[in-house]
Amino acid sequence: MTLYNYADARRNLPKLFETAMREDVLIRWRDGRKFKLSPVADTGEESMSPLAAIQGVNANITMDDILDAIKDRKIV
Repeated sequence: MTLYNYADARRNLPKLFETAMREDVLIRWRDGRKFKLSPVADTGEESMSPLAAIQGVNANITMDDILDAIKDRKIV
């Protein structure tokens, strides 16, 4: 695993991608947060969120019904 700080990652982007093809790459931001860079399999399609496949349901409710339900559950 290779760790880059934010500035080095920006300066060495091509090297960063080459390294990520062989091993895990972490990028540490100035505030200490870390992000992992890894390759994605080429499926020929853009990646979709897993939530995009969720089908909706036809519920006969209005926005006001939803807001009322939320207000009823709110703890003050």
